[in-house]
Amino acid sequence: MRGVSSILGRCSPLSAQRRDEGVIVQSMPLAGEVAIADLGGDTFSWTRPLPAVELDATKRHLLLVFVDFWTRCIPDLLDTLFDSYAGAVQYFGAGAGVGGRRTSRCLFTSEGAIESGALVALVDLDGELCLRHGWRRVHGPLVATRTDGSDIRELNWRPAAEVYREVVGGFGYEGASDEELMGRNKRHALAISLENNEDVVRDPIGFTSDGGLACLSQVPENSVLHVTEGDTSALTEAAREAMTECAREFSGSAAVRCLVWDCYSRTLLMKEEFEREL
Repeated sequence: MRGVSSILGRCSPLSAQRRDEGVIVQSMPLAGEVAIADLGGDTFSWTRPLPAVELDATKRHLLLVFVDFWTRCIPDLLDTLFDSYAGAVQYFGAGAGVGGRRTSRCLFTSEGAIESGALVALVDLDGELCLRHGWRRVHGPLVATRTDGSDIRELNWRPAAEVYREVVGGFGYEGASDEELMGRNKRHALAISLENNEDVVRDPIGFTSDGGLACLSQVPENSVLHVTEGDTSALTEAAREAMTECAREFSGSAAVRCLVWDCYSRTLLMKEEFEREL
């Protein structure tokens, strides 16, 4: 969702430092084995099924989900997970990858690396989840009248690229090249509108040959969208709000786990100022 997701559970705090290489390891108590899904086609299949466990009704269990971000059937996987657990769990996780428009062997278990896959783990913790991103609506609403997975073909029954060029050009980039406009996509993203919740942000990454707009993640047809704008101050404040609200809402006596997922797009926008958010 291109925001900051934080979750508190029942760890000793780690100092906030940025690392560009290496591995961070955090052990988590699991309820059953990790499930593995193959997302390599237009539909997904389970390589290792979801664990058959009975959930403790007194806990707010966490479902940790990691996916290869460039696979096409992530929505089908998420729909299946919701059909399986509904509101009995809190859904938490991230897209993984190595950059570029390609899948990769970016996920692994003790049995080896997984290409075009997903890992799903039911965490045996009681916790609280909060998400904020900080992008604000600056134009819309627009309706995604025709989409194909992560490509938006039409906005308001017009070619999506034409509409995006027109809207973003109005923010001081009139006459800019396509390359320059895509260079601004970290500041002017699209967002799927949600009521009483954070909008779901979608990064445009390029224009398609048929006049469409390519995004990093799927956009459902007939979604209501807004063009957004982000800046370092607003994004940093949103991160602070996420952590503050998560701590306030957590009902446990003390947090023994604290996980924060911070989308890579935020580092591309903030650049050297990303340290402020940390």
